[in-house]
Amino acid sequence: MFIFEIDMMNSVYMWYKLLYKMIEISIIIYIMEMINYVKIKKICIFKLIYYMMMKYMINKMMNAIKSKILLNCINYNMMMYYNIKNKMNKNYFGIFYH
Repeated sequence: MFIFEIDMMNSVYMWYKLLYKMIEISIIIYIMEMINYVKIKKICIFKLIYYMMMKYMINKMMNAIKSKILLNCINYNMMMYYNIKNKMNKNYFGIFYH
């Protein structure tokens, strides 16, 4: 059972990491753009505040997504595991009971 669960969790974790990386890259691009803006016009406080707000919102969103994904994953896992267990012989699942 644990082998099956870890495999499922791994794929979801990888997807979540990819999503996080994408958002991180977009933040970096935004920072670069902001630096260029600062070079041209002395400093833009509003843009800085906007960036801080964006970062806060993204953190909140990512926490929500993470908890939701983990819950969904565990529910889906249990469902899949019991479906397979009912359909197949107990012998097939010998590996999980050792």
